[in-house]
Amino acid sequence: DYPYLGISSPEEITLALAEELGLQYAKGVLVTFVVEGGPADQAGMELGDLLIAINDSEIRTFGEMLSYLFNYVEPGEEVVFTLVRNDEQIDLPFVVGSRP
Repeated sequence: DYPYLGISSPEEITLALAEELGLQYAKGVLVTFVVEGGPADQAGMELGDLLIAINDSEIRTFGEMLSYLFNYVEPGEEVVFTLVRNDEQIDLPFVVGSRP
């Protein structure tokens, strides 16, 4: 089984996008779609959340996020996503699903 978050089309933050969105971070993964009823939805993740770390491991790109998930996380395991929402940093406990 593969880890599943229940987000799709995440967007990497470039310097230009960070400036456009008024973000103080030019790194991370922007949540652009949350699958209804999926793990992200159940955890309370929202559109526009900027994912910057998993279990205190910094996420700079979508590839880094996937690499961390596939190498260190099993479906059903709880992780803590650090995200930025409305300029506030939040630690969000999250139970990783299994890819359908």
